[in-house]
Amino acid sequence: MRSLHQRMFDIFALSRSRGLAFGDRPPIAAYCSDDGHAFGVLTRCDRTGLFGVECMRRRTDYVWATAISDIRLMPYAEAVTILKKELTSGLPLLDVPPGEPVRHQLAKLGAKGASSASSAFKLLCTTSHHPAAWALNQIYLAFPRPDQNWALDCQTGNFHTRLWEAYLLACFREQGCLVRQDVPSPDFLIERNGGINAWIEAVTANDVPYDHVSRTHDHVLEAPSEDIERQIGAAAVRYAKTIRSKLQKGYEAMNHVSGKPFAIAIADFHAHGSMTWTREALMAYLYGIYVVVEGEGKERAGVLKTVSELLGTERIPAGLFCDQKNANLSAIVFSNAATIAKFNRMGFLAGVRPPGLRMIRFGTIFDRRPGIFDPIPFNLDVASDDYAALWPGVGETWSLELEVFHNPIASNPFPYDLLPECTHWIEQAGEIGCIARYEHSILSSRTLVVGGNDEEFE
Repeated sequence: MRSLHQRMFDIFALSRSRGLAFGDRPPIAAYCSDDGHAFGVLTRCDRTGLFGVECMRRRTDYVWATAISDIRLMPYAEAVTILKKELTSGLPLLDVPPGEPVRHQLAKLGAKGASSASSAFKLLCTTSHHPAAWALNQIYLAFPRPDQNWALDCQTGNFHTRLWEAYLLACFREQGCLVRQDVPSPDFLIERNGGINAWIEAVTANDVPYDHVSRTHDHVLEAPSEDIERQIGAAAVRYAKTIRSKLQKGYEAMNHVSGKPFAIAIADFHAHGSMTWTREALMAYLYGIYVVVEGEGKERAGVLKTVSELLGTERIPAGLFCDQKNANLSAIVFSNAATIAKFNRMGFLAGVRPPGLRMIRFGTIFDRRPGIFDPIPFNLDVASDDYAALWPGVGETWSLELEVFHNPIASNPFPYDLLPECTHWIEQAGEIGCIARYEHSILSSRTLVVGGNDEEFE
């Protein structure tokens, strides 16, 4: 057996039922078999100092399955002996359990072959995006029970929907949630020890698919220059229509959902570049407020405005969380990071690095200083220590850009402790306040991929 890269272990461990949650027995070392078909972790009990082991092995359809999870506590030498035995190369792959569907291979195209694949999926076949392809495949294999059409949808016109679902699963498992998919809808039931849980339905705000990655800055949908149009204009209307269509399905009335927190997870895939600026529009629609910066120099200040209707002829009401009839919606979960670039960076950081490949991430960071309205620009090599230092001790994680907007009038409030590593927006003393796990929050960014075969902006 050989040592396993810590960040690669973090991705493999997303296939565990509770992801990276190990309770009072945290992992202290990870290993894999030389043939790559098995990995194991050595744990140490916080209370006794004794050791434990857990190993997973690939099934014949390449899904990770538990090979051994020894609940005993034992001396170090005994634990290592078990690991060496379980991580011997050449052991057979595990069978798919009877009655469980065989997972379709994501890399194997359907009957129509390459002609049916979307341009976004084809991009994953390039050397420059091999890390993204690897990371996406690992998370697909980690789903407890994906739709039987998941792989085909990902290869074709529903790529963005499946990418969003994969991103959410990675975030949930990274934060130690038990993820269930026992019913067709909603998409996820996530749980933590102590009985806290929530149902989450995933949706994307896009009318038609778009070209996810551009080789240049051309054809990027720029933010409107006017504060009002940017925050309560077309982008807010698009969010409103998407969320409204989901609310009309009446998920909260389903027997398995009734009485539990229910959230809608939404991502904006409307146009290339739109997700870098439409977050403000979502907040304006949800809370019926937006900010206009007025004045010059030292007199510059943000003025909070209330709004009852979004712009446009349809006169869509603003303030979804101000209307008591929406009390059955506990929260909106949002991220602007469900992108190929995110998967590419996470695969790259896990050690999947084609020769000569570099990634440069640039964008803006939220400046938390009082009275400051402009973000902090950054431009860093993804492999650099300076980039990792933005989030001390952890580096870039899946959950960094995940946000939860809590409904202050929810009948079943969304538990804050359910997803503790993301940013939460909660009403405090009559105002909407932010609780963030880390000091640095990326507002928007792009990633320049250099090397491999080509140079691209994402």
